[in-house]
Amino acid sequence: MTTSEVKKLSLFAITWPIFIETFLHMSLRIADTFMLSIISDEAVAAVGVSNQIVMFIFFCFNLVQLALGW
Repeated sequence: MTTSEVKKLSLFAITWPIFIETFLHMSLRIADTFMLSIISDEAVAAVGVSNQIVMFIFFCFNLVQLALGW
């Protein structure tokens, strides 16, 4: 294996757990929205806004995590 192949393999090995974790977080947030849709529109709106903020912070943290190589 060449050096570039080893780097590609190690990058994939680092990132696939992050993609799975991100998918699970997003699935949980979608389920919260659907469950609250039974209660009221205001509850769905509040959770929708907070989900956007939380996911933005989550993605920023993952970006920093990848950049620093943790």
